[in-house]
Amino acid sequence: MDVQKDTTIKSSKRKIYFGAAVIGFLLLMTRVLLQPANIIRVPKEQLWIGEVKQGDLPLRVEGHGVFKSKYQRMLTTSVKATVEEILLKPGAVVGPESVIARLSQPDLQSQMNELKIKLSQSHAELRQLIVDQKRESLSEKANLAILCSEKEAVQLRLEAEKQLLSKGIVSEIDHQETRLKFKQLTERLNIEHEKLSQLSLVHEEKQNIQSEKIAQVESQISLLKEKQTALTVKAGISGVLQQLPINLGQSVEAGQQLAQIGSTHALIAMIDIPQIRSERVQIGQKVEFDTRRGLIQGEVFRLDPVIQDNSVKVEVHLSAELPKYTRPEMKVDATIYTGQIENTLYIERPVQAREHTTSELFRVDADSNLATQVKVQLGADSGQQIQVISGAKQGDRFILSETRSWQEQQIQILD
Repeated sequence: MDVQKDTTIKSSKRKIYFGAAVIGFLLLMTRVLLQPANIIRVPKEQLWIGEVKQGDLPLRVEGHGVFKSKYQRMLTTSVKATVEEILLKPGAVVGPESVIARLSQPDLQSQMNELKIKLSQSHAELRQLIVDQKRESLSEKANLAILCSEKEAVQLRLEAEKQLLSKGIVSEIDHQETRLKFKQLTERLNIEHEKLSQLSLVHEEKQNIQSEKIAQVESQISLLKEKQTALTVKAGISGVLQQLPINLGQSVEAGQQLAQIGSTHALIAMIDIPQIRSERVQIGQKVEFDTRRGLIQGEVFRLDPVIQDNSVKVEVHLSAELPKYTRPEMKVDATIYTGQIENTLYIERPVQAREHTTSELFRVDADSNLATQVKVQLGADSGQQIQVISGAKQGDRFILSETRSWQEQQIQILD
């Protein structure tokens, strides 16, 4: 009897287990059949979900760029020469008297020697000219003195003859001859005085001409000295050696670039911004730079009219004293503040979203974690955030990551 009873109990348990398994299977199949066919299950950690917020939305344009030297100097050579020595390399910190390189030009020294000889000869010619002019002036003055003596003698004779003429001692003809000779001597003296006066002017002009020749030679020597000095290439300003496009032993032509120096403390920033957002940017707007080591403030100074690769370059002048770690060619991220929208809805900018367009975004239901596509009208783009015009309310959550491959489907977010 006990054996039959145990067999009956085991048989009943098997029926119960089998019935429970059948019911579970039916429930599972019912759930699968009733669930929509276009649903996609995605783990939550694979999605970027953002929430619609309300408040003031600062309008920003973001870009990337580098710091540049505000003051730059390009060094060139004034003569054809050969690079004899290179003392500094690009990146070296320099001062006005720092020697970057030395050039050689043997012909300059021979030209200098020739000019010095020519200058010495010109000075000797001027001294000789002055001596000759003094001799000529003395000769003219001696002739003038003789004429003056002759005139004085004739004048005395003329006065004596006036007294003797009435007594008949001197004839009228002799007296008239004396008067004529006095008149001739007077005219000759006037001419000699004028001649001596003109001679002084002629002498002065000849000295001026010779002095100008000397000045021309001295100017050539001075220019040649400058060329010789330029063979020692100096920085000229304080900063950093940015470019050195020459090599040892290279022959360089007159006017060829030797080096470029840029200031290290006086810097500007050149940043690239998208062309579609460039119309927002105006001169005088505030700019903030992230150097990875701190923030630096600036102000928009100029917009480049040339568009390259759908980008516009913006020149920014830095307003505050720069930290010591800043340097030319340092890469930075820039944010230009172009305005603010008061009390509006906004959300972190979804992938592929563009301002002033209507996008289809997946809105997440808080209870079921099921995301369904809805149309959302977007407004102004503020870099990391974008304005929401319609299609959403404060507190709504949306999937912001890439969802183009899931169009016209639903997304089940798995915790």
